[in-house]
Amino acid sequence: GDVCIDPRSLRGTKGKKAFDISRRELSLLRLFTSREGQALDRIMLMDEVWGVRYEGTTRTLDQHIALLRKKIEDDPAHPRFITTVHGTGYRFTARPQ
Repeated sequence: GDVCIDPRSLRGTKGKKAFDISRRELSLLRLFTSREGQALDRIMLMDEVWGVRYEGTTRTLDQHIALLRKKIEDDPAHPRFITTVHGTGYRFTARPQ
């Protein structure tokens, strides 16, 4: 879509609006785009982005997803790019139907 991310500066744009992106949000986006269309398990996402030794809850993941949605979605309350797969985790689709 109209989202552009510069990984070196940790800055992005959506249309004409600029935003900052954290390293973890960038890691999530990279993981999502590398496995586009796949339902990604919450534990796998946590292991890949936070590391297997992370002892926090998956609520941390949910909070990062919510922040990421605010930055890249037209309507974060009704996401089209990062969707919830109930009972599993999340799915990224670059060009939703």
